[in-house]
Amino acid sequence: MPKVSVIIPTYNCGHLICDAVESVLKQSFINYEIIVVDDGSNDNTRVKLFDYISAKLVTYIFQENKGLPSARNTGINLAKGEYIFCLDADDEMLSSTLAELFESAQKNKSGWVISDLIRIEGDQIEIQKAKLPGEDKLMDMLRKKCYFQARFYRKDVLDVLGGYDDQQRFYEDWDLYIRLMENGIKFSYVPQALYLYKIRRQSITKQRNLKKKLFFIERIYHKHYRRLADNGDSEVVNLYAEHMWRLASDYFYKCHSIVATFRCLIQSYKYDPLIIKKYLHTFKSLKCKL
Repeated sequence: MPKVSVIIPTYNCGHLICDAVESVLKQSFINYEIIVVDDGSNDNTRVKLFDYISAKLVTYIFQENKGLPSARNTGINLAKGEYIFCLDADDEMLSSTLAELFESAQKNKSGWVISDLIRIEGDQIEIQKAKLPGEDKLMDMLRKKCYFQARFYRKDVLDVLGGYDDQQRFYEDWDLYIRLMENGIKFSYVPQALYLYKIRRQSITKQRNLKKKLFFIERIYHKHYRRLADNGDSEVVNLYAEHMWRLASDYFYKCHSIVATFRCLIQSYKYDPLIIKKYLHTFKSLKCKL
């Protein structure tokens, strides 16, 4: 049985998928399996993977398009490994990635592992260091005081949490991190850049997708922040009100969506009736300084 299952969801990435697979095959850690979940591609993805499939280097699953979280869940459900590594089809990993993450998880008995990443956009290469949460991990996550990426999880942890939220089409990792923190799942950190995050020009946020992305941010606020606020956490009440106010501003200025703007403003005012006065005071102070 493999120790690690590498899950590669893909959608119309036939021109890049082989690079992702090859980066796995070059691992110094050899006890793994590769599961590619094709989420309804209509390009040459299957043709590109034919040799890997024939050689039984890759398990290939095709499903009708359901989105990235669903594709990851399909792979996780089929996985035989004790650990899961999620690799996007247009990204890669270093040859030492699985070995370093596996060692950290074993040594620290952690349910998930965070590492740094290498961000590649055109000719620009940048190492992004993880900013870890402090002692109050969940609140730091909700306050957005930490930034990191995790791709390595113990499978039984994901099973208990129900995997990724199929309905969270964007920011699915953020949603998962909040649930991990809230359930007190221990993480460990490898201070090395082990993941190659490649930004393609066509994958950069476009105006027509911005409203959709803001909607899924709003969904996280409703799912987690509002729930915790309704449970009586006064600090989260304030956070929820502030985040909804700022989201209303984004909807208005970036998407010109009046309906969404008022929807968020109503929620913000409901949880903090003084928020209008507070932001008007801030605006007047700024105007005076100018």
